Amino acid sequence: MFMNKLVNYLLALGVLFGSSKLVAQDASVFTQFKIPTFEYKQLYVEGQDFLNYMSQGDVSDFNMNLDGYFNYRNQSPMMTYWVGDNLSYVSNSHDNGTVKTDVSVMENYLNFGARKWLMDDAKGVFAFGNGTLNYSKTTDVDAVKSLPLTLGAGYGRVTEEYAVAQAIVVLKELGADVSNENILKLADIIAKSNSGYYSVQFKDDANIEYYKDIASVTGKADDAIKVQRILGGGIYQTTNRANGWWGMVSFSNTFMTDLDPAPKGSVILGGEYAMPMDLDKQFRAWAWYNNSLEDAPKVNTFTLGALFSIDHNYLWASKAEFNYTQYMPDPGDGKSDWTLGVESNYYVLNQMSAYGRLAFSNLEGSTGNKDMKTEFKVGARYYIW
Repeated sequence: MFMNKLVNYLLALGVLFGSSKLVAQDASVFTQFKIPTFEYKQLYVEGQDFLNYMSQGDVSDFNMNLDGYFNYRNQSPMMTYWVGDNLSYVSNSHDNGTVKTDVSVMENYLNFGARKWLMDDAKGVFAFGNGTLNYSKTTDVDAVKSLPLTLGAGYGRVTEEYAVAQAIVVLKELGADVSNENILKLADIIAKSNSGYYSVQFKDDANIEYYKDIASVTGKADDAIKVQRILGGGIYQTTNRANGWWGMVSFSNTFMTDLDPAPKGSVILGGEYAMPMDLDKQFRAWAWYNNSLEDAPKVNTFTLGALFSIDHNYLWASKAEFNYTQYMPDPGDGKSDWTLGVESNYYVLNQMSAYGRLAFSNLEGSTGNKDMKTEFKVGARYYIW
């Protein structure tokens, strides 16, 4: 029974993914894309109801709220690093005429990270690290703090290139020059925007500067509204793109906690492979092994997955994905989860949208249920007026 279902399922996949209306001019444009170089920083404070006082009869309330934010990011092909901090302070004084209470809460979250390539071609050997320092203090309560931290190294590079796919759609839909040179120029602008550069650098004028830069490449200064609909309207179906491969090993643990015994963390080993297939198809595969360093009982895991996506045209995109996880408890017997699914999304401008999903799975490892699960979903929306 299962084999018959699987055969029919794979035949359906073949029909769904077997054709595409986007003819590739040259998929090498993905290998030519370079990580954009830019830097931005942002510091601001805000107080929503900074001071709030209320008095009625013998009852009074006094509240104070203050938030502070700092963001810094520096990105180049060879190195990317960032620091972000969010500080929040809330104070409340309440008097009901008999009892007066004063409570204040201060929370601070400092996140940071870096990834550095050690070879001149911005590929090959790299080192990385990231973490978040969490601190919270409430009146008359001991401070709560923790520092989740990850450090690692690897070889190779996978470059996220969704901006390249978006650039191709914009140029084609506007009837502009779809040369590799123009694609790469426009992708650089879009990638900067996706990373927050324009919103931080130009604030209220972000959209003006963003679409001005896009127009400098497309030569279509009057099509800003259409560009906005393509990039942010949710109608144009552009699946993610990535290119390259890498393998890495890292150590993760949480420090500065009051846990007893203190956590020992885990070592994660694995890698990923990504390949654009023409301009409209993407293949991606990954494998990860998580080795827990904790004392027994503990659970090690091995994860394997693959994804294939296709943009049939700018209004219709589909993907098929396989995920497998093996749980290896110590002590205990190993169990596994697996899921094989396909879904498709189709839009006709703003008037109609439809989607469908078909999936088979067995989640014995996480749920204990040995029965295979079949999932089928369809949906549509049509605006009459």
